[in-house]
Amino acid sequence: MPARPAPIAEFLALVRFAAARRAVVVALARLVVGVGVVGGGAIALVMATARGDLGRYLGTAALLAWGLGVAVWSWRAWRLEYRSVLVAARTLARERRAEPPGLSDELLAAAELEDPEALPPAQSRELAEIYVSSVADRVGKLAPQSLVRPLPVARMAVAMLLAVAVPAGLTATSAGRLAWDRLRSGVDGRPPRPPTPIWSSLQVELTYPEHTRRPPRQIPNPSGALRAPAGTLVALDVRLTEPADVARLVVNYDAPEPSQAPAPTVVTLTPAADQRWQGSFVLRSSGVWTVALFDEADDQGATARATSPPARLELEPDNPPELELLPLPADQREPTEIDRIDLRFRARDDFGLGAATLVYELADGTRRRLPAGDGEGRRAWQQRTTWDLAAVPIDRRGELTYFIEIRDNDPGLGLVPLPDPPGKVVRSARHKLLVRDEESEHARNVESLRGIRDRAVDMLALRMTAAPFTTRPAEADVARRHALLGEARHIHLLAQGLLTRISDTVDALALDRMVPPREVRILIEVHRRLYELHRAESALHEQLPPGGEATRPSEIPKLLQRIARHNPREVSQLEDDIIRLDDLVDGQIVADLERLLARLQASQQKLLELLEKLAAGDESVREQIDQLEQRIREDMRRVSSARARLRKEVGDEYMNLDAFKAIEDRLKQQNLRGSLERGDTEDALRAARETLDQIGQLRDAVGQRAASDEDARLSPEERARMELLRGLSRLKDDQTQLTRESSGLERRWRELVEETDLSAERGADTRARASLRSLEAINDARLGREGRRGYEDARAQLEALERLADTDAPDPLALFDAARLARRGLEQARAGAESGEREAKALERLLRRVRATQAALFRALPQPAAALPADQRERSQSAAEGQRSLEQRLSELAQRSPAGDLLPPPGQSALRMAGRAMRDAAGAFGTTDPIGAGEASRDAVEGIERAIESLRRSNPPPPPPQRAQEASTEAERDRSLRDALMEAMRENPPDGYDEPIERYYEELLQ
Repeated sequence: MPARPAPIAEFLALVRFAAARRAVVVALARLVVGVGVVGGGAIALVMATARGDLGRYLGTAALLAWGLGVAVWSWRAWRLEYRSVLVAARTLARERRAEPPGLSDELLAAAELEDPEALPPAQSRELAEIYVSSVADRVGKLAPQSLVRPLPVARMAVAMLLAVAVPAGLTATSAGRLAWDRLRSGVDGRPPRPPTPIWSSLQVELTYPEHTRRPPRQIPNPSGALRAPAGTLVALDVRLTEPADVARLVVNYDAPEPSQAPAPTVVTLTPAADQRWQGSFVLRSSGVWTVALFDEADDQGATARATSPPARLELEPDNPPELELLPLPADQREPTEIDRIDLRFRARDDFGLGAATLVYELADGTRRRLPAGDGEGRRAWQQRTTWDLAAVPIDRRGELTYFIEIRDNDPGLGLVPLPDPPGKVVRSARHKLLVRDEESEHARNVESLRGIRDRAVDMLALRMTAAPFTTRPAEADVARRHALLGEARHIHLLAQGLLTRISDTVDALALDRMVPPREVRILIEVHRRLYELHRAESALHEQLPPGGEATRPSEIPKLLQRIARHNPREVSQLEDDIIRLDDLVDGQIVADLERLLARLQASQQKLLELLEKLAAGDESVREQIDQLEQRIREDMRRVSSARARLRKEVGDEYMNLDAFKAIEDRLKQQNLRGSLERGDTEDALRAARETLDQIGQLRDAVGQRAASDEDARLSPEERARMELLRGLSRLKDDQTQLTRESSGLERRWRELVEETDLSAERGADTRARASLRSLEAINDARLGREGRRGYEDARAQLEALERLADTDAPDPLALFDAARLARRGLEQARAGAESGEREAKALERLLRRVRATQAALFRALPQPAAALPADQRERSQSAAEGQRSLEQRLSELAQRSPAGDLLPPPGQSALRMAGRAMRDAAGAFGTTDPIGAGEASRDAVEGIERAIESLRRSNPPPPPPQRAQEASTEAERDRSLRDALMEAMRENPPDGYDEPIERYYEELLQ
C-alpha cells in the first residue's frame, strides 16, 4: 500500500494552497487598478497631445509592464513565505494566527518532528509520533484559510473604484470622449501641418452696411475667422510669394439646409504692382474662403496649382429687437373716449431700430394701426407716444387689446430672406384697456331726461282728461264707480313709475361728470315735490284698500271725490315741473353744443399749429395731424347730433342753423390729406384758418344766445362767473392770433436760414453726450407725472441732438431745434420736481448747461432781427403792441374782485403764469425774436386754458330760487292754451283720442 501522507504536511499543503489563492486574487485586483491608471493616463496624454497613436502604444506597453510586474511580485511574495511545508509552518508560527496562540509553535514543532530526517537520533520516534498525532488532532479542527492573512477587501475596493473613476470621469467630457475615440483608433488627432503659404501679406478691409453705422475697418494679416454682419463688403489685398497667371477668390457659404447648398462665389482678383492681387466680395452668410492660383489664364476648368488654407467667415447675428411696453398708470387704465393716453415703451436692437406702430384690436377682432414714432436707427430707444382715443371707432369702444409693433433697420442682406421685410418685426406683450364712453352715457342720460319730461306730459294729460277726475261719482251707477276707481288706481301706479324713473335718472346724473351738480339738485327737487303729492294720494287710496270696494261699495263715491279734489294739486305741480324739466333738457343740449364747439375749436387750433410746424419743415407732426383730423370728424358728428336734438326741441328759431351746415361743408371740403399729399401746405393752412374762424364765430353765437336765455335765471355770482369765463375765452382767442403771427414770422425766418450756407457749431455732440449722462443720473421717479413727461422729452431731444451733431454735415437749424426742445422738456421736468430736492438742483444745473448750448447754436444762425426784411420787423413790432394790450386786459380781468374770488387757486396760478408769458412774448416781439415770442405766446395760451378749465371744474354758486309768481305766470299761459285746445278737441275729438297725442304735447310745451 502507498504510504499515507503525514497529517501535518497535508494540512500545511492546504494552507499553502489558500495562500496561493489569496496571492492570485490580490494580483488580479492590482491588475485592475493598473488598467484603470494606465487607461486614465493614456486618455490624459491624448487629451494633452491629441496623439492617439502615441497614447495607444505607450498605454499598451505600460499595461504589459504592469501586468508582468504584478505577476512576478505576487509569485515572489508567495514563494518567500510558502515555498515548502517547513517554510509555511515557520510563517504561521511567525504570524501566530492559530487559536490558541501557542498552537502555531506546536504546529511548527510537529512539522519538524514529522520529518524523519530532521529528528535527532537520540530522540524517541514513538514520542514524536504521539506528539505529532496530538497536534494533528488539534489542527485538524482548524480551516486552512483561517491561518492565511485575510484579503484587504476595503482597500482593494477603494483602489479599484478610484482606478475606474479616473477614466470614466475623463470620458464624461467632450474632450475626453474625443481622446478615447482617438486612443481606440490609434490616430494622430493633431491638425495637419499647414501648407506653405501662398502669400506673404494680407490686408483685409471691411466696409460695413450703412444701417450698422460703423466706420470701415482694416485688418492686417488676420489670423482667425472674419466676423461681420451680412452685407459687409470684404476687400482683400494679397501679396503672393510666387508669381501666378490667375488668382481667384472662392467663397463657399454654409448651407441653411443640406438640400439647399448655395453655389460658391468666385471672384477673379485683379493684379497690381509687386505681386499684389486685389478683389472683394459681399458677405452673405457664414462659410469659408480661399485663394486659388492658376497657371493658365483662359482655361476655366484648370486645376489650381496652389491654394491658401480655408479661412473661416462668421456672420455677426442681427437679432430681433427687444421690446417692452410699460403698463399704464392706474389713473389712465379706464379712460374716456375723448382722452389721450401716453404709452411708453423701451426697445433695443443690435444695429438700429426702425418705425414703431401702435396696434389695437377691437372686440370683433378687427385691428387698427397707428404710427408710434420712428427709431431713426437708434440702438436703444425710450419712446412716449400719445394715443388719441377719439381715433377708435365710436360704435366699437369698450375693452380694447393693444400692443406695440416695432421693426429694426435690417435691410435683409443675408442669404436667407426676411419673412416680413423691411426689417424684423417684434411685438410687445398685449395689454387691455377699458374705454368709458362718457359722451354716450351722457347722451343716454339726456335722453332719459327727455323721456321723463314726456312721461310727465302724458301724466298731465291723463290727470286733465281722465274720467275719474272729470266725472261726478253720484251720477254714475255701481259698475261705473268701480271702473272709475280702477282707473284712478291705474293712474296712481303710473305716477309711481314716473317717480321711480326720476329716481334712477338722479342716480345716473349724479355719476355723470358732464352734468353740473345744480342740475341734479333741480331734478331732486322735482322728485321731492312730486313724491310728497304722491304720498298724499297714496294715503287717500289706503282708505279703501284694493278689494274693499266689494264689501264697502258705499265709500267709493266719497273716495273718488277726495281724489278729484287732490288732482288739481297734482296738475298744477306737474305743469310747473314740466317747465323745469323742459329747461333741463334744453340746457343740457345747449351745454353739449357749447362744449363740443369749444372742443372743436381747440382741435382746429391745434391742427393749425401743427400745419404751421409742417410748413416749417417738421415732418414728425404728420401722425398728430391724422389723429386730430379723426377727432375733428367725430366731434363734428356729435355737433350734428346735438344740433338735430336741439332743432327737435326748440325749432329753427333758436339760432341760424345754416351756420352749422356751413361748418359741416367747410370741414368736408377742408381735405387736408389731399393737400398734404400734393405737398400744398399753404392751401391746407388757408383752409384750416378759414374753418377755425367760422367755428369761432359759431361758438360765439351759440354762447351769446345761450347766455341771453340763461341770464334771467342766473344769480349775480353765477353771472360774474360766466362773464369771467367769456372774458378768458376772448383773451385766449386773441392770444391765439398772436401765436399765429409769431409762427408766420418764424416760418419766414426759417426759409431765409435754409437759403443760407451755414456751418454748424462744433462740439455740440460732446455737450449733448455730457448732458445726456447728467440727465440719466437723475431719478425721474421723483418728478411727478408731468415732470416725467418733460424728462422723457428732454432725453429724446438730447439723443437726437447727439445723433444729428455726429453726422458728417450737421444741419445747424436742426441742431438748434433739438436743443430748444430739450430745454423745454427740462423746464417741464424742473416744474415737476420739489424745490430744494436733489433732483431739482441737478435739473437746474443741467438746464443752465442746455440753455448755454442752445444759445451757442443760435449764435451760429442768422439773427432774426437782421435777417428778416423790414415789413416782417414792422409786423413784429405791431404784434408787440398787441401783446402789451392783451397783457393789460389780463391784468384788469385778474384784478377785478369777483374774478379773484371765483377763480380757484390753480386758476389764479395759471393766470399769473399767463401774465409772465405775455410779458416775455411782448419783449420777444419787440426784439424781433419770433422763436421766443412763439414759445411765450403758446405758454400764455396754455395758462389761460388752464384757468378756464379750473373755472369750469369748480363748483358754481347755487342758482337763485325761482319765484312762484314766474312759474305761475308760465303755468297760466299754458293753461289758457290747454283750455282752448281742450274745447276744440271736445267739439271734434280726433281719432285715437285715448292714445298719447304727441303733437298736442309739443304744442302744450311750446
